[in-house]
Amino acid sequence: MIRFVFLVALNLLVSTQVLAQTWNIEIVDSDGSVGRFSSIAIDDQDYPHISYYDWTNHDLKYATWTGSDWELETVDSIGMIGRYSSLVLDPSGLPRIAYFDYPDGGLKYASWNGSSWEIDNVDPACSGRSISLALDTQGIPHISYWDTSGSLRKVMHAYRAGSSWETEVVFETSTSIYYSNSLAIDDYDVLHLSYSDNEGLNYTFFNGSAWETQVVDASCEGSYASLELDSQGNPCIAYVDQSYFWEPTLKYARWNGSSWIVQDVRELIAPIECTSLAIGSDDNPHISYAHAWHNSLTYTCWTGSEWASYDVDTIGNIAYQTSIELDSSDNPHFSYFDMDMDDLRYAILNTTGINDDLYQPGCSWISIAPNPSKGTALVSFSLPEASQVGFSLYDSAGRLVQDVHSNYFPAGISSVPLEQLSTGLYFCVITTDEFNTTQRFVVVK
Repeated sequence: MIRFVFLVALNLLVSTQVLAQTWNIEIVDSDGSVGRFSSIAIDDQDYPHISYYDWTNHDLKYATWTGSDWELETVDSIGMIGRYSSLVLDPSGLPRIAYFDYPDGGLKYASWNGSSWEIDNVDPACSGRSISLALDTQGIPHISYWDTSGSLRKVMHAYRAGSSWETEVVFETSTSIYYSNSLAIDDYDVLHLSYSDNEGLNYTFFNGSAWETQVVDASCEGSYASLELDSQGNPCIAYVDQSYFWEPTLKYARWNGSSWIVQDVRELIAPIECTSLAIGSDDNPHISYAHAWHNSLTYTCWTGSEWASYDVDTIGNIAYQTSIELDSSDNPHFSYFDMDMDDLRYAILNTTGINDDLYQPGCSWISIAPNPSKGTALVSFSLPEASQVGFSLYDSAGRLVQDVHSNYFPAGISSVPLEQLSTGLYFCVITTDEFNTTQRFVVVK
């Protein structure tokens, strides 16, 4: 198959210092409209595995990296299959996937036995969204999900008991809410679950006989919650406070053994599509999310002293569910969907520097910050040698707004300001004798 690879540069303001990193970005599958509702897992070789929805054929698909290429296959094609997929690998590295059949209804579960996929109908009567799959220490699958059939909205828990599946109601409400839930299981097989309702963000765990529930953040309308456990088995939750829909805040809550500590991670100037949380070996959180209007895959992590945010991919229209997982070196891997190109993408931090085969001569990295901007931004770039550099600014309709700059710049890092910009989406075209690229950015006042 054809393999496409991009190097995308980014920068981050940390105090007054600008840092730059590069990401390797690949198109995994572009056969039709594919890639919505993706979920990523990393095996013991640090190879990625991704489950995702094929919108064109209404199938559940699965991609795995072999070490040299992506292998793609259809897991289930009976009905409109594959929305809200959740993927985990068992101790042998075999994939397990939970997903919905829509619009016919039904929660399904697929497991690879080494030669074929075995498909279970877990809850045929439900019609829902937001699935989270986890395996206990015995390898038994547990699934949390919202069931939206009937007059009540229910957070459900399903688990396999022998050859059959059992289901139970964890929480139910008659009000309209943000649908999110996330499940994790600790080393003692205790189930931990987060979900949101009209009272805020909630956390519950199963004590062996009943679910014990706590309100984590009562001051917000929590949505897109993603829960993981730290090395001590304490729950950690990334979520979005959408109390003010057009000015949401990305938040992070962790249980310190006696109480919940809630941090405002980043104020956002537009809604986001989802969050996905991974916890590193040092117990530092790593969060990915799709940023509406900004149309980017964004990554935020705790450095030990502050939050650092990166634009991983700003090429296209990044939307729907994104997923993050860390490898054995705590390097982040991402799966996500580009709505403009209708393809499944995968990104990983480029830890070895720019690959000579992929490097485009003439510019080492380019970025525009802040993005989104409130009217003033800074184009920063690094040149391997002195060059003539031109900048042209276009609006979303393709009209030339201004020729920002055309000048001779020395080798190294230089910057050019963009000022007095109106609200809207812009494209900055940057050219040298050997390089041409377009950077997207948004101005919101």
